[in-house]
Amino acid sequence: MRYLITFIAIFSFANVQAQKLSIYPDIYTFKGQPKMVKQHFVGIEPKVNDYDYFLIEYNYEEQVRTISYYFKYPQPKGNQKRWTVMQSIQPEDLKNSYVSTFMHHFDTHVKIASKEFKDDGTIILHNYDGSRIEQHTDKQGRIIIENSFDKNGAATFSDVHSYSTDGNIRYSNAIDNKGEKVASIVVMHDELNNPVWVKIKDREGEYSFQTKYEYDEYGNFTSAIETEDGRVNRRIIREITY
Repeated sequence: MRYLITFIAIFSFANVQAQKLSIYPDIYTFKGQPKMVKQHFVGIEPKVNDYDYFLIEYNYEEQVRTISYYFKYPQPKGNQKRWTVMQSIQPEDLKNSYVSTFMHHFDTHVKIASKEFKDDGTIILHNYDGSRIEQHTDKQGRIIIENSFDKNGAATFSDVHSYSTDGNIRYSNAIDNKGEKVASIVVMHDELNNPVWVKIKDREGEYSFQTKYEYDEYGNFTSAIETEDGRVNRRIIREITY
């Protein structure tokens, strides 16, 4: 059984904190102005109290939200808060926030030290370790090429994205510093723009994942079940309070 998150960690779309590739649903954007969201990442069995979770709390008067991550410790400690980040919920701030592309347990808000916006539309993400990622956009502001550099300024990988008519990324290719394609991803989305099918091809072979969702009346998913060949890889369960 493969886990898509493992693929992200070892495959160099390795600038996972930067790129916009939606192979997971957007877990930080909600419709209907919820007051609070408790978001569990669980394994094969949906026993939500046995796993880590995120707590997202909104303050619409101050236009901010607080995202906290709680880690499951053995009893008697139980769940303990590991980190908290506060961000503006102004539409433009959310659009440009790397927290909104934060996936699973990657502390990407820690890895990125700063963002730099160039007049030509290029976005440069400077990491704390000295490495950087240069994102090049098209006229619609979509990221089409991402070039990664190590702390010495040497090129490592490039990710090239193409989009479907609904604005979602459909294809992505990873190119190494020798110009060779080392991996590719194909993604299909449902009518609510969440990914339902992903095919990955890399040096280890070719495999695919499917995700089924349950939605509430606002169009926010309350359950997402990811499978490979009919076997459950993981579940996301969300308790949303409006």
